[in-house]
Amino acid sequence: MQQISHFQFYSAAFCGYTYYKNERFSCFPGLGSSQSSEIRYTTPSIMKKRIFVGIAAPSVLAGIFNEYALLYKQHPRIRLVDRSKYHLTLCYIGEIPEEILSNVIATVQFICDRHKSFHIRFNRFALAPALRDARMIWAKFYVEPQFSALSQDLCQIFEYLQIPHKAHDHPIPHVTLARFPEAKGPKLLHHNPNVNNLEINEVYVWESRVSGEEREYVPLSIIPLK
Repeated sequence: MQQISHFQFYSAAFCGYTYYKNERFSCFPGLGSSQSSEIRYTTPSIMKKRIFVGIAAPSVLAGIFNEYALLYKQHPRIRLVDRSKYHLTLCYIGEIPEEILSNVIATVQFICDRHKSFHIRFNRFALAPALRDARMIWAKFYVEPQFSALSQDLCQIFEYLQIPHKAHDHPIPHVTLARFPEAKGPKLLHHNPNVNNLEINEVYVWESRVSGEEREYVPLSIIPLK
């Protein structure tokens, strides 16, 4: 038997170890006991998964956004995002060893258990990330405190656990509708759709996979907010 801290456990997992624990998350309140845990080291795996955490766009909302995106369908330089991929990113993790996936999901569960459901309001369609270096068309939402807190809490815990990820100081909730080469974008078509507030009551953990020549997003876990 070997005593290991929460931090050591994740560090070992990230380095490519296979582990077995009787109790998970001994150092965070509410995540189990401080009983001793047993780990067994094996040959590190080279299998990796590209993971991100976000919010799925409901079908009605996806339909409204897709209707707008199709206005650009004939533009020679614009590549539309398939509506099945519409989502709002909370934290992009990137490639991780397969061994730590279950514990990444459990970590997301830990954060979601501490956040209540909330709403965000649609703002407008916009060229992004900024007009001077635009390379995408976004459906932007207003930055609500609850969204920012959830995104930051997820990124901060991955930072603590030394799991690489991409974090933004001021995350903007948005759905990416289209992409194009920088400085080769379209003139933005103004449109004011009737969009209800987006209720956020669950969080997705997705794997981004390449299937043939296409990339698909496979939901690995859907975790409710409290």
